[in-house]
Amino acid sequence: MNFLLVLSIIGILTSTMYALLVTIGALRLAQRRRALPPSSFAPPVSLLKPLHGSEPDLEAHLESFFEQDYPEFEIIFCARSDQDPGLEIIQAVWPGENPFAVSRHELLRAVKYELGSAGRDLNFNTYADHRSVFRYDMEALPNEVTGSIGTSTAFAAWNAAVYVAQIEDDRLTEVTQSGRYLDAAREVLRKHNGLWFYDESYVISRRRD
Repeated sequence: MNFLLVLSIIGILTSTMYALLVTIGALRLAQRRRALPPSSFAPPVSLLKPLHGSEPDLEAHLESFFEQDYPEFEIIFCARSDQDPGLEIIQAVWPGENPFAVSRHELLRAVKYELGSAGRDLNFNTYADHRSVFRYDMEALPNEVTGSIGTSTAFAAWNAAVYVAQIEDDRLTEVTQSGRYLDAAREVLRKHNGLWFYDESYVISRRRD
């Protein structure tokens, strides 16, 4: 018999035996796991949910958070604040524009009202500013945000501001045909020696009975 044929037959037999042994081991492991009593270990968990304006099916998605039966959890909701230089850039181009007019206190009151009796076992907290408000900065070298500010730095500031403010594309097309949007970004960068944004959070939690 051809040596290569014998070798291939041996290879098929050994691989088949290996696959059979793996299958048997997996079945035994599954049976052993089913025989174990269910674990009661359920440590407290924190969920972070950013809120960024109107999102598709937002109500249904948020509802799923509160329908869970996990015994102890907290959901940290984060929303934008209107108290930062980022919004100054937006309002320099579109005076009066403010997509973040609702504070975390108002948001939480509205959530509590909407939940009604379904929120009886939940805790609602906005906490003090030092715990609830946090800031993130646009990365830039000190010499990039003073004096003669380059186009790339001004454009980065503009992009960050319009992204956070969720400005629609058709409105952007209209204003970017002139250079005034970059001038607005430069003025704010010089005024504050940089650019930053504030987010504020509120917490809804369920404690273990």
